[in-house]
Amino acid sequence: MIKIVIDEVSEPMPGAYHAKIIPSDVRMIGLCDSVSEDQSMIHIKNSVYNPEKKTLEFLPMEAEVSRIGEKEDCILLDLPLFQKGLDKEKKGVSKTANKKAPEINKSITLIANNVGDKFFLNNLPDYLYPLGSKFLKEIRNHYRGHLQYMKPSSKYVESPDNFWTVKIQPRDCSLRVTVRGRPESFPTRLIKRLEIKNDMGSYSNFKVMGQDQVKEVIEVIKIAASTRKFRY
Repeated sequence: MIKIVIDEVSEPMPGAYHAKIIPSDVRMIGLCDSVSEDQSMIHIKNSVYNPEKKTLEFLPMEAEVSRIGEKEDCILLDLPLFQKGLDKEKKGVSKTANKKAPEINKSITLIANNVGDKFFLNNLPDYLYPLGSKFLKEIRNHYRGHLQYMKPSSKYVESPDNFWTVKIQPRDCSLRVTVRGRPESFPTRLIKRLEIKNDMGSYSNFKVMGQDQVKEVIEVIKIAASTRKFRY
């Protein structure tokens, strides 16, 4: 039986793995329509991770490529294993919040100056922290609000003016963002780039999956902020 064995793999949390895999090798594992300028993502099952050798084994038939990036960075998610750690999302409290690396704790202190923003940054899984911290830092460069955690929906809502929200989605390594304004309120290039879709009421939603998208996200946020005085 043929197995895929990847070397130099780290395990930020159970069932979530990080490795250096060039895009052409990712395509050999499987093809998909989703592409990104950032990291690739592969969903796997029944994987075997050796923390001493830092190797990851899985069967080709139990691997599904969900995103192909232009960089060598790749996230591999063994969903059954990873699912066990997702109860923190339901509780709204990160189990690793007090165990983050010193450099991350230092970064949180520098970026966040309020309880809500710190709570969001603390609840980011380590592998999502680079994206989440850049996302919030760039927004705070323009807007001085603060986030409020809404337990029923697991959303972090901007306050005092809730023209945008964000939800951490560990399963597919993304941030789900909602903004005020229907999709047609935004330029076509941004709709295509971020795949902006209709949400409830006069809001739209999209996923942020790579740091390369943050520039466009800020453009959308600015447009959403400018619509705060109007109703649809």
